[in-house]
Order: sequence, then C-alpha cells, then structure tokens
Amino acid sequence: MVGEITRDDINKIYDVESTQKLAPKTVKSIINAITVPLKWAYLHGLTEINCYDGIIKPKDNPQKRTILTMEEISLSYCKLHRYATRRNCSASASRYWRR
Repeated sequence: MVGEITRDDINKIYDVESTQKLAPKTVKSIINAITVPLKWAYLHGLTEINCYDGIIKPKDNPQKRTILTMEEISLSYCKLHRYATRRNCSASASRYWRR
C-alpha cells in the first residue's frame, strides 16, 4: 500500500482540474500532507521507496499588497453601485450607493 505510491502519483495532483484553481500555497500544503508521512514511513523501514524527495512544489510568492489608487477606488465604487442598482436594493440599503 504505502510502497505502491510513486512520484508520478503525487505529480498527478497538478493535472486535476480542481487543483489548478487552488492557490500555490494550498497545493504545496497538500503535497506536504502526502509526502511527509511517506518520508516518515521510509525512515522507519515501512517502505523501501523514497522517491518523494525532489518533488517540485509550486512557489507561493504572495502578491505584495498596496494601497488602492483613487482610480481603483472609483472603479470599485462604480461596479458596486451598478451591482446594487441591478439587484434592486431596498431604499435603506441603496442610500449607501448614492454619491
């Protein structure tokens, strides 16, 4: 069972459509959750296969956060206003969308 899992099995995670929608940090955590116990099993003699070292994990470089520019704020406000008017917000809620 444990010895039957190969590097190719773990690399198949990248091919799954639902995994491609996840953040790199999440995919990296999933791969670690699989490989750490398998490495432990190898170190304790429960399997003879140690093909889990060197598996390429996605880089999780978070985007640097910045302060919004006035143009970005204006654009966001316009989009929210359009959304609120399409949804026919009640009079009490729509007061927040007025300029």
